[in-house]
Amino acid sequence: MTSVGIEQYGICRAPAITKISITEFANRLEELKAMKSGWLDGEGEALSREGMDWLGIFFENAPEGTLLPCLYPMPEGGVQAEWPDDVSMEIDLARHIGVLYCSTGEIDEYRLNLDNPDDQKILFQKLSEIQGMT
Repeated sequence: MTSVGIEQYGICRAPAITKISITEFANRLEELKAMKSGWLDGEGEALSREGMDWLGIFFENAPEGTLLPCLYPMPEGGVQAEWPDDVSMEIDLARHIGVLYCSTGEIDEYRLNLDNPDDQKILFQKLSEIQGMT
């Protein structure tokens, strides 16, 4: 499947995930906020500006040294966040829910309420663990 929309928004590119600077992360948030409905071959929901603002603040308030993710739009209007070592999270921007997938031999899956401090602790602990591996 080739699409101007897909290529325009960098969805086909799968660069090796490396450390992302705060500037790169902020720029990516702005790119994703600018996406219009139909970005995926006439399909694909526009991402909620409010949801993207919340996501930016969420990671801005993360513990110091937390790896920032690469962000990719999802057709239904959510975001996929990806980190090194096969760690990713599908994020529902409206409900602030994330499903975290960690593949360290076995695939672990965690459903997290990202507004809940206990669930935030799980996320940041897992990210701290992968950061120690990279």
